[in-house]
Amino acid sequence: MIWQQEVLDKIVSKIKPFSDSAKKYKANEEEKLFIENLAREMLNKNALQHLKIDRRSNGLLNFKYKNMQIGRINLRSKPTQLQIISQYNVRWLEGLSVRECIRKIPEWMEYLDYLMNK
Repeated sequence: MIWQQEVLDKIVSKIKPFSDSAKKYKANEEEKLFIENLAREMLNKNALQHLKIDRRSNGLLNFKYKNMQIGRINLRSKPTQLQIISQYNVRWLEGLSVRECIRKIPEWMEYLDYLMNK
């Protein structure tokens, strides 16, 4: 849909480099696919307007709701990395495809629910 592409383009354009060395990265298709799916879920929770993304020097994307981290992903590293945060735990998964990472978004949404109700 056109509005989805416009929303995605706006989100991607606002990815903030955390350092000068992070400026060399532009969002690739896998990152855009992940962001699109995450944005759809956040929109359903009326939280999308509070999404902030910054990029680290190794290409990792750090996602925040307001200023609270909801997760990190690095689809550029070998193996890929996905951080999942819960109320009492932080874990890293490695070697997932972008599709497998997308299937983990509901776990990010569980933590987002916790943050929104905090």
